[in-house]
Amino acid sequence: MPEAFIEHQIGEKPMSINNYLEIQLKQVNEHMDQMMYGKSKMINQMIRWVLDVKGKQLRPRFMLASAYSLNPDKDVTEFAAMLELIHMATLIHDDVIDNSEKRRNRLSVQKKFGIKSAVYLGDYMMFSMIYNFNNQQELMREYSKTILERFEELCYGELNQNEKLYDLSITKEEHLANIQGKTAALFEVATMAGAIMCESEDQVINEYAKIGRNFGMLFQIHDDLLDILSDEKIIGKPTFQDFYNGVYTLPIILAKEEKKDFKMIQKLANDVKKDGMTKEYRTALLDKLIATDSFNKACEIAKGYYDEGMEAIAVMPDEEAREYFRRNYNQLFEKICEMCEKKSN
Repeated sequence: MPEAFIEHQIGEKPMSINNYLEIQLKQVNEHMDQMMYGKSKMINQMIRWVLDVKGKQLRPRFMLASAYSLNPDKDVTEFAAMLELIHMATLIHDDVIDNSEKRRNRLSVQKKFGIKSAVYLGDYMMFSMIYNFNNQQELMREYSKTILERFEELCYGELNQNEKLYDLSITKEEHLANIQGKTAALFEVATMAGAIMCESEDQVINEYAKIGRNFGMLFQIHDDLLDILSDEKIIGKPTFQDFYNGVYTLPIILAKEEKKDFKMIQKLANDVKKDGMTKEYRTALLDKLIATDSFNKACEIAKGYYDEGMEAIAVMPDEEAREYFRRNYNQLFEKICEMCEKKSN
């Protein structure tokens, strides 16, 4: 174990990591309420709509677990709340861009309150978090450039994806770079900030950043596969919806590497734009992905991120934290493998 990690190893933990996370997450949610509610009745109504239904809250959980592994007495709940609210704001804007009707099995903000209100709400949440970030302790201000660079990556990832809409010339490298920005950056901030706030050395911070970043890459690869292989009742939208919207995900990009396959997928893309995503086109696309072994190729790429993330986890000083992150990595990677193997065999 590197010396920098040993220096941060704490003695007996006050409680198990699962109990710690549940207790701390309640505090995170209280901070979210305190940060968001303001003078506007309309904004408060929309905020309540957003905060009433929460997802898995993986990003704040990852920040809390990172801090637990280094110093469980360190309170990182306020910054974890800020990160989750930034994530929520990006989802509100995403739903506007994608014209999504639902989010977490109920009406999206833009569908419930209107597009203009949704944009203003997302802006309000972002500006509120900038204000709160400015008020953070001196330790975080020292690393503000590093943190803000990750937020900048998020914007670049979304902008670059938008620039490549309906463009089948997009390369695997370009797509993975977009994933790094639009999905992995916030996970990276989560684990990295947990280490920063525990006053870790740069070597430690860099390793913790890898844990979040590689998990984020796996998370988006899994999402790419869900769009193609999931049960429509589970994801709440038809399969190949990304393809229909001109967002060409990893399996599609891998399938078009040969010239003849590119031409066939290009024809399907043109037909879909003209006729809509019919059952016939879905079947043809799925057959092409299987024939080009795209699912196994996607799984191999995911394995690289899985291995790098697990290497970083191995040097965490706390056994319970290591097990927590390993469990999350294993569950996600197993889902990726199961989906790919099911369609490849």
